[in-house]
Amino acid sequence: NLARSLAMMEDELKRADERVKNAEARVEVIEAELHAIGENQKQLEISEEKARRREEKYQDQIKQINMRLKQAEARSEYAEMNISKLHLRIDELEDEIIREKLKINAVSWTLDDTSMNAQ
Repeated sequence: NLARSLAMMEDELKRADERVKNAEARVEVIEAELHAIGENQKQLEISEEKARRREEKYQDQIKQINMRLKQAEARSEYAEMNISKLHLRIDELEDEIIREKLKINAVSWTLDDTSMNAQ
């Protein structure tokens, strides 16, 4: 009876040893997976930091481009205003040229009349 009890305990011990070995093997697999997950997390954190820096850089570039755009728009408005002023000045000068031509024609006609009367 004692020998039978001992044999049963030895069988139970063997099964327990097998369960322990299986559990230890699963623990090793899980630890390896956990290590891989930890490495992946580190890589993701590094990638996230790089992406954040790129985003900040792009936002700075956008701000600079917006500032340059506003400056270009202001210069464009100023140039358009100057063009309008120059067009007005051109119109004034053209009107003045027409008036001067009319005066020259009037003087020419007067000279022609005087010349005709003198003959």
